[in-house]
Amino acid sequence: MSIYDTFEPAKQVLLKADEILYCGMISGRKKLHGENHPPVDFLSHESFIMAPGEAVAINFPEASKTNPTSCLTLGISKFEELPKAETVADYESMLSWNLDAENLKPSAKEF
Repeated sequence: MSIYDTFEPAKQVLLKADEILYCGMISGRKKLHGENHPPVDFLSHESFIMAPGEAVAINFPEASKTNPTSCLTLGISKFEELPKAETVADYESMLSWNLDAENLKPSAKEF
């Protein structure tokens, strides 16, 4: 996990990762220029996920010492293990979950 602060305007800063990368904008504004999509503003409290091997060029048009641009990034290694069911019963329970579309949580019949 890293936090990047930018204190002056910058253009075409390259960001590339070999792993899944979660990016969360803390403050300020960036303009993202991806290889396969049109430029987009990345604003405070927004987030995006980059696929492994993807690259973006970033502009920081409003960054300053009094108004820095801050972004949190979290790399997710393809080698990290996902949580595993401890027992067959846990696994079967996960397979049978019925999600309530309005609340996005397991339905009451599972409890």
